[in-house]
Amino acid sequence: NGREEEVCDFMWKFDQSYLRLQGVKDGREETLFAVFFHARFEPKERRLLRGLAAFCGAKRFAFLRADSTGASHVLAARPRMDSESPAALPKGCRSFSGAVQALFKGWQGQGAHWQGHVRHGSWITAMERGMFAQRWDACEDPIAKCVAIQAEAQADSKKH
Repeated sequence: NGREEEVCDFMWKFDQSYLRLQGVKDGREETLFAVFFHARFEPKERRLLRGLAAFCGAKRFAFLRADSTGASHVLAARPRMDSESPAALPKGCRSFSGAVQALFKGWQGQGAHWQGHVRHGSWITAMERGMFAQRWDACEDPIAKCVAIQAEAQADSKKH
């Protein structure tokens, strides 16, 4: 929906490794993001993925595990009302590309870009990453908080 660059900016600020997949579905360009993390961070990562999906106006996101299981997460108005069902993966599906094809029917990949950990940044970025980590640990939606802070800053700058 045109927010791909903002999503990439969030991922950089929050020091997340991801794969940006460009492709086409039903004749129009569509970008998919695959975020990679350790299993012990699953609850925190689900909040991040939900926040990013809501930010982009998506109604669902897929969650895959290294053991070839996964879930399709459907967003509701409030996080506690979300629903989740087992991902419809073909029996014996052991590849990432097979899972993408099964979960995003009709999507045809055209390119991919890997963005791993970036060691450089500014002092402001370090502060933003620290605030994000605190919100994440407090079980909040970090994307919604960042968007609210950005909106407040823009409103304040228009007043002055």
